[in-house]
Amino acid sequence: MTNPAWNLRGDYFETCSCDYLCPCLASNLVAPPTKGDCQFAFAFRIEQGQFGAVALDGLCFALAGMSPGAS
Repeated sequence: MTNPAWNLRGDYFETCSCDYLCPCLASNLVAPPTKGDCQFAFAFRIEQGQFGAVALDGLCFALAGMSPGAS
């Protein structure tokens, strides 16, 4: 099975409850948050893009979540 070709161009925004330069994103959510837990929101706007034959132009979506700290 082959993987479909894809490309994207657009904007990405993020905010979280950690100190500046959140360690969670760079570590794929495995580094400990700087303030107990990390509550975050990401927003994406695809100006132009495709996944295989599927056009993604104009797609916007957001993700909100929490990465718990050590218990």
